[in-house]
Amino acid sequence: MTERARYIFEVKEYEGGQPWIIMNPLSGEIPPLKEGFLGFDLLPGTTLAKAKKIAELLNREIIHVSYTKCE
Repeated sequence: MTERARYIFEVKEYEGGQPWIIMNPLSGEIPPLKEGFLGFDLLPGTTLAKAKKIAELLNREIIHVSYTKCE
């Protein structure tokens, strides 16, 4: 069984200023993610501007996030 939902990718910053990207639900939610979230650490030295461009690209190109439970 495969679950799909729409998520938006947003840029966050760690205390030291290093940007990272979080996946927030936009419509619906994948059950295994209801109690948490997925985040993506970027290469050290990634600028905030570049992180925003990466998030924009992900938001433009990814229409759904899916989860398939294997049995």
